[in-house]
Amino acid sequence: MLQRALFSFLLLLQSGLVARGDEVSITLAGSSTVTRVLLPIKAAVEAGADARIRLLPTGSGRGLVELAAGRADAAMLSGPLDFLLARVDSATADRLHATPLDQLKLARSAKADVVVLLHPSNPLRQLTCAQFRDVLTGRITNWNELGGPDRRIVVVLPDELDGVRATLATGLLDGRQFAATARICAKIAEIPPRVAAEPGALGVVTRGSLAPDASHAELEPTINVGLFLVVPRQKLETNPKLEQIVNSLHSRAR
Repeated sequence: MLQRALFSFLLLLQSGLVARGDEVSITLAGSSTVTRVLLPIKAAVEAGADARIRLLPTGSGRGLVELAAGRADAAMLSGPLDFLLARVDSATADRLHATPLDQLKLARSAKADVVVLLHPSNPLRQLTCAQFRDVLTGRITNWNELGGPDRRIVVVLPDELDGVRATLATGLLDGRQFAATARICAKIAEIPPRVAAEPGALGVVTRGSLAPDASHAELEPTINVGLFLVVPRQKLETNPKLEQIVNSLHSRAR
C-alpha cells in the first residue's frame, strides 16, 4: 500500500499538480550598507512577490563582479557606479559595459552617514569635513593638530572596491589621493578590530556598521553615501518577477 501511495505521489509530481519547492529565488550581492537598509523590508517583499531574496554583503565592487559573472541578479552599491566600474577587473567591466544598466537610487538613509571610527582612548567627537579630508590625504598627521592627544594618526581604509571609499574619493577628496601610509582592509569587518588595536587609528565606516558602544566622531557637515540597486535592463525586461522585487525594494527602502 505504501509503494502504491508513493507511486501516485511521483505521478502527481510529474504532472505538476504537487508543489516541488521550486520557489523563485533572487540574489542581490554587494554593499553591506544597502544590505542593512533592505533587511527590515525583505520579508514583506518576499511575501508580496512569493519569492525568496538572498542578500549577499560582499562589498559594492564585488557585487558588480557577482553580477557580471551571473551569480547575482542585481548589485547593491553604496557609492558611484562609474567610479567602481573603473576599478573592477577588465573582464567584469567589459561584461557590464556590454549591456545597459538600470540604476535605482534608494531613499537617503541615516544608516549610510559616514562616521569616523576611533580608538576608545581618543576623546575627539567631531571633525569638520575639511579636517577629515586633510587627515585622509596625509596633510594632518597628528591628533594634536585637531585638539586631541599628541599621537600619530593611523588611517585605516577599506579597499578601492568599497562604496564608502568611492564616495569619499569622488565627493570629499576631489581629485586628491588618500595618504600613501593608509592601512587597507579587504573586508569592512576588519576595520573595527584594527582601530581598536591602534590608539592613534581612525576608520572610515557608515553609521549602520557601528557597534552600539563604538567610539566615533561625527562629521560636519554630514556625508551621506548614495545607495543604489543596479540591474541589467535585459534582465528586467525578461524577468517580471525580478522587476517586481527590485521595484518593491526600491519603493519601500528608507
